[in-house]
Amino acid sequence: MGQTDRRCNGAQPRAVLFTEDDDTVAYALYRDDGRGGHHICQFFVTRERRRQGVGRQAMEMLADEVLRRGARVVLEVLTANSAARGFYESLGFATYALTLERTSPEARVAAFNFLQATDRIAPSGVVPQAGFERVAAAGYGTVIDLVPHDSEHFLHDEAQRVETARMAYVHIPVDFHAPAPEALEEFSDAMQQAGEAKVRVHCAANWRVTALVSLYAERHLDWSVEDSEALIAQVWQPDATWRAFMERMRARAPS
Repeated sequence: MGQTDRRCNGAQPRAVLFTEDDDTVAYALYRDDGRGGHHICQFFVTRERRRQGVGRQAMEMLADEVLRRGARVVLEVLTANSAARGFYESLGFATYALTLERTSPEARVAAFNFLQATDRIAPSGVVPQAGFERVAAAGYGTVIDLVPHDSEHFLHDEAQRVETARMAYVHIPVDFHAPAPEALEEFSDAMQQAGEAKVRVHCAANWRVTALVSLYAERHLDWSVEDSEALIAQVWQPDATWRAFMERMRARAPS
């Protein structure tokens, strides 16, 4: 389980690690709001320990042992993420405000971390279940999905939804914790197969997508490393695993 609150961007969050037998099973990032309350910026449970009560136990420990007792605690959850909403509501969180957006047609079908990399390529995080008709209406011809099958963000009927909207669907599952070189080759092939069609590429939070889109653009669209880093920095800072992956791919000649 994971979620991100973009209101912590630019602030200095504090990290809390939850361990079991010296293994980290969850972590939380939070910051003080300056008025005695807290914003939880990120909460994440490792994939292999999900649905085992770890998330609930970690959140209860956070509230009892770290955060100020009785303080107001705020976090954000995507409206489309019903599982996460149910989890936090079971812990006593309730809807306080509703964020509304007015933006471009392309951005409206993105929901989370939408970017416009080029006129043809739009990377984003998870797409709402009902959003693919709007993706097609915005002129996209291909959807590339990088979410693995075992992710909580994987939409099991996405292929059907995309094809019903008369777009091509390509699934390239990318393990966030161990990205494989083949992923970039498959992604490059899919982009070539798409021809001149507009392409919507998504994962869960637009982290792995921005990395692959940038590497592809360096190879095929004459982007500089600085261009790539500027795109990626809009949504995240790659960890050591992804830094090493990108350096390997940059040093590797296209097949």
